[in-house]
Amino acid sequence: ERHGWEAVPSQGIGAHFKVAAVLAGLGQIGWNQLLLTPQFGPLERLGIIVTEVDLEPDPIFEGRLCEPEDCGYRCVIECPNKAIPKTRKITLNIAGKTVEFSDMDLGKCMTDCIRLTMHSPFMKKVSGGRAISPTAIDEVVDFYRMMYRHVGKLPYAIRGSMGCMEACIEYLEERGKIQRFKLPLRRRPKWEF
Repeated sequence: ERHGWEAVPSQGIGAHFKVAAVLAGLGQIGWNQLLLTPQFGPLERLGIIVTEVDLEPDPIFEGRLCEPEDCGYRCVIECPNKAIPKTRKITLNIAGKTVEFSDMDLGKCMTDCIRLTMHSPFMKKVSGGRAISPTAIDEVVDFYRMMYRHVGKLPYAIRGSMGCMEACIEYLEERGKIQRFKLPLRRRPKWEF
């Protein structure tokens, strides 16, 4: 805006953030429906700023970060909720490029990841000492399902990505597909509740 162009953060314009990120050349959508970038793998969150300025687009990312057959469908195996199917998929055409990812059970992903987080000993207390009630979670899930019916694919992520994200990061680090952090994600055996 300092340069004379109007720019505003998106407030539910109906844009699919991950598809917009692919079109912007940031990365690819993985089998687990997370955006994967060569810099951070699935460790990012997205926002959109709408502007009138003419921008030269970056080329679409042509690399292959997610290769489900190569990694043995780790995200499917490590999803604690069994929300990610190995065989059901969604196919999109994004700027002439065929993109495929799992036809995830969003209800299982959202409700169970949030509920598993609620039972974490590290998440017992929240602001004011109150925990999120299962009824409140059900209301949130009902709201998102209603939005999904009316809007289609939702432009935002609300899941905890507990097993699938960790499995993805581990694979990407092992294969050298993302820039490694100082230490790998998993330095000890995986723990569970």
